[in-house]
Amino acid sequence: MDKSGKEIASLAYKPPFPPTSSLVSQDDLVLPAAFNDISPLARELQLLRYEARDEVHRFLCAFFDLSRFNAIRKMLWLIAVHGAPRSLYYQKFLRREIVIAEELDLHLVWAKSRIFIKPLPDFLLNYDFWEANISCDPQLHRAACGLLYSYCGLIRFGHDLRVAQESRLINENLDYRAWSEFARIILPNLNPKDSNIMDKRFQYGELRLNRLDTIYRYSPYKFSISSILQGFPHALTESYVPYMDQYNNAVSAFGIVVIILSAFNLSLASHSKNPDPDLQQAAYGFKAQILLALQAYQADPKLSLRRAAKIYEVNFSTLYRRNSGMQARSDWVPKLRKLSDLEEQVIVQYILDLDSRGFPSRHRDVEEMANRLLADRDASPVGKRWAINFIKRQPELKTRFQRKYDYQRAKCEDLITIRNWFRLV
Repeated sequence: MDKSGKEIASLAYKPPFPPTSSLVSQDDLVLPAAFNDISPLARELQLLRYEARDEVHRFLCAFFDLSRFNAIRKMLWLIAVHGAPRSLYYQKFLRREIVIAEELDLHLVWAKSRIFIKPLPDFLLNYDFWEANISCDPQLHRAACGLLYSYCGLIRFGHDLRVAQESRLINENLDYRAWSEFARIILPNLNPKDSNIMDKRFQYGELRLNRLDTIYRYSPYKFSISSILQGFPHALTESYVPYMDQYNNAVSAFGIVVIILSAFNLSLASHSKNPDPDLQQAAYGFKAQILLALQAYQADPKLSLRRAAKIYEVNFSTLYRRNSGMQARSDWVPKLRKLSDLEEQVIVQYILDLDSRGFPSRHRDVEEMANRLLADRDASPVGKRWAINFIKRQPELKTRFQRKYDYQRAKCEDLITIRNWFRLV
């Protein structure tokens, strides 16, 4: 900082173009009157005044937010290839409808016949605004450079610029000659392989939504119930309804998960070592009927508990105890154990599912899974050696050094195997 307290950008974070190459003048810049905070689900509007530096900075932090990629940056190579995005004309050739998305983490994400693209703001084409408000923050600088770099790939020819202007993605007063000269100047200063200049997300072009959603749900770097249930596109409920149709609503999804996992726990607890298949099926049906009866009783004020027990053919005493908050014996957690049988089986199945998709878990990932489950019921976290002991007593799990297997996989890359893996995810 200088003596006046103003931040001065270092040479590494200067705008990627000189002052004489600005395509939009300072007087023509128009910022929105209000904005939402970083959370894409925030509803309260925040006033934005151009003369207030802190408000402009908070607006830019929300404008260039890429926080949802923090947990999956290391896994993007599994679902995409390095390179710039294909041109807008080629997107039209693929019959993809261009949909405006203000969230930067949805930029260049496509699903079915749609591709979401974030418009290029005028203030990124002005040197003075960039130097005063963006260069002072390395994270904003990397995101802004990445957005500019992506538009160099999207707009390559004159017809690409026309498509961008017709889709309201870029300033309508720009001509192709000015844009071509601007891109020729900034491209040498935008190196996607340098993480100090550009965010790692922009090392890749378009990202397929269903594959992005898969690694977001099952990433070992971000294990949480909310990420599993919501997935990556929880902000698309309004902008892309057809994709979200398969989820119905969060309550129904949560109810289905609870019924399946609870019935699975009861069937395992019936005979812990050698469970009988018929008994497992009967236990599953009984536990599911209990949960359905409780849900019906709580949803309908006119339905009595005894009537619900009769409709769903369950024991009234059992239904009464469950409604009073008394747990089933199979759900009790011994005092010397941290997790119940159900919770341990959930972790085991989750680890096996990740392994089947090529994402082996580590000890600290297992500890984090257990601590998240314990945090939901305000229990103390596990100890240092809990994960090691947990793996030892699970016959399905074993530990191996990852580096040797990565080397063997690198020597045995096969196109058919890789294609089959992508079909799996």
